[in-house]
Amino acid sequence: MPDTVRAGDAIAVTVGITNVSDQPQSYESNFCGPAYHIFDAAGTQLQNSPGCLLFSAPKTLAPGAQDVYTAAWTTTGGSPTAALPAGSYTLRGAVDGDGVENLPFTVQVVP
Repeated sequence: MPDTVRAGDAIAVTVGITNVSDQPQSYESNFCGPAYHIFDAAGTQLQNSPGCLLFSAPKTLAPGAQDVYTAAWTTTGGSPTAALPAGSYTLRGAVDGDGVENLPFTVQVVP
């Protein structure tokens, strides 16, 4: 994933979930949209994933196993015509559960 992108362009975002323990671990993949959230420099969440009403997929990962989710992020702030302002944006995984650590990744949007 690039650390700089032009406003209005799209990049592929990959979120990986790895079981680093020596026991099977379970999590809920209950997101309908991208497996990540976007935050502006002030920490405000942008482009919320749509909610899921009847969708919840419990998953169990064996020790050392990994699930990978890839989606595109178009730097338009959800609008098909307006690019996000130039600046720093943080992407963070949207998977929750015991022992889950969502490591943030910073992307600079440039004009």
